[in-house]
Amino acid sequence: NLQYCQHRLLSLWNDRARGAVPVGWTLSPALLQSAPAMADYYLRTATANDEFIAGPSGAAYLFPSFWPEDQLGPFLQRTGKLMQALGMTTLEVLDSDVVYSSGLPIVSKASLNGMGFTDSKRQHDFINQLAPYDLRGILSGAGFVLKKASWQKVDGLPLYQNLGLAGSVEGAVNMIKLASTFSAQRPLFLNLYILAWSMGPTQLQQVMQQLGNGYENVLPRTLLAMLSRQ
Repeated sequence: NLQYCQHRLLSLWNDRARGAVPVGWTLSPALLQSAPAMADYYLRTATANDEFIAGPSGAAYLFPSFWPEDQLGPFLQRTGKLMQALGMTTLEVLDSDVVYSSGLPIVSKASLNGMGFTDSKRQHDFINQLAPYDLRGILSGAGFVLKKASWQKVDGLPLYQNLGLAGSVEGAVNMIKLASTFSAQRPLFLNLYILAWSMGPTQLQQVMQQLGNGYENVLPRTLLAMLSRQ
């Protein structure tokens, strides 16, 4: 959200380790209209290892499955134009089902969706309407419930359901190693959400150091490009 861009993101942006490892940063595309000077600052000061991703789920934080059908086209058009103006080719989409959207702590944990973007019709809508604006792929799932990463191609573009959400160095390392152990696929493509309220570039650098030489860290757009060639 905009307040995050103004405060917490700025704190993370000033981390001296930023630029040492590839990182995808979610940024509200609406920042270009609401605070153009702030958007310009982030664009100007980004390193080659910083990629801006359109935050959930485009021009505004919404759940696609609950968005009115007649308003989807205009929303996606605005999202596409803002993403293109900011040079964004990756979109993060979070969605919700009836169980998860209940808001009840215990009940919501019973959802198998994990805020993943699983609505097939809406997947095609997003891909088809955003492809003309140079969308290269979608990342999805908050990681609260998802136990493993998965991906598929929708109309030729990759849609990746994230491995999980990590709030600590130990949690991130364990999640990645566990996924590597239980999957025989090589190369194995993993994407992890990082809880920005407890981790930043310094912690991500520590994650890569602990993982060792068997892993390569790449930008989200690079990951999606590799999946497109599969």
